Formats: sequence, C-alpha cells, structure tokens
Amino acid sequence: MEHFIDTCGEMCPLPIVRVKARLRLAKPGDVLRVLTDHACAVEALAEYGSGIGLDVEVNESQVGVWELVLTT
Repeated sequence: MEHFIDTCGEMCPLPIVRVKARLRLAKPGDVLRVLTDHACAVEALAEYGSGIGLDVEVNESQVGVWELVLTT
C-alpha cells in the first residue's frame, strides 16, 4: 500500500513525528511518500528511515521541495 504525507511548511520535529506515527500502521512492502520544503527535515527523515532499516530515496521534485520515498 502507498501512503502520502505533505509536510510542506512544517518544521522539525513535526515531519518526523508524523512519519513515525504513519509507519506504525505500515506493513512490509508499504511505501510512504513524504513531501517537504525544509532541508533539515530531508536530512532528519533520511537518517531516521535508513537507521530503522527502510529503503530511502530522496528526489528534489521542484526547487526547494523534496519527496522522500520510504519503503518498509
């Protein structure tokens, strides 16, 4: 299943709090797409995801807007 969270305009730690909450509902193979416009959130989310064993992909979808794809 694919999930989506738009965290644009939100500052740390809110994006990571929202991602953690959504991941509690995830099953193996689920994909969580996270949109953010804060570089610090990109770094924190990528580090968190890889730290708990998720596959993490980061794409800059627009200038200053990133999409992280976290796969469980």
